Amino acid sequence: MESACDGSFSSLPSSFDDMLDSLRSLSDAACTSADSISAVFELLADSEPQVRIAVLRKGLPATMLDPMASLIGWSREAAIEAFHLPRSTISRKIRLKQPLDLHSSERMLAVLDLIALVERLVKESGDPETKEVQEFVAARWLGNWLATPHPALLGEKPESYLDTHEGIRFIRRLLEQMQSGSYA
Repeated sequence: MESACDGSFSSLPSSFDDMLDSLRSLSDAACTSADSISAVFELLADSEPQVRIAVLRKGLPATMLDPMASLIGWSREAAIEAFHLPRSTISRKIRLKQPLDLHSSERMLAVLDLIALVERLVKESGDPETKEVQEFVAARWLGNWLATPHPALLGEKPESYLDTHEGIRFIRRLLEQMQSGSYA
């Protein structure tokens, strides 16, 4: 089986165990790039809900935090704060290459899903052949957007809503409303 670290898969893993093996390879020391995050998303994006749930219950690798932060243009500290992760626990889990707990894994996967949403919205809203759409970096845009106070949130930053399912749903709706222009 190909490594999740190389950022490319010729096909999705054929079983849940293969999926977990691919995710565990992200805990390898050599797997510290944003490509590893893209590989995880590739693995999980098209998976059945039962597979995603099972993977979340096992926990995403804590070592995903740094490449995830880099992907969206944040420091580790900014990501820890935005994802509402306990600093000492996350540092220990990264050092020991342990998985995140269920709720931390859900928050990280939710941000990956938000990146995919932004990518889709941009492609649907513009001509996919234009230079602007082709060069648009959804992850960076989302990272900036999440860290910026917004009037629709009474001046709060969207990242402050990443700690609950309801907050994530709210952020998702705001992003979707931006496409239609109903959110300023």
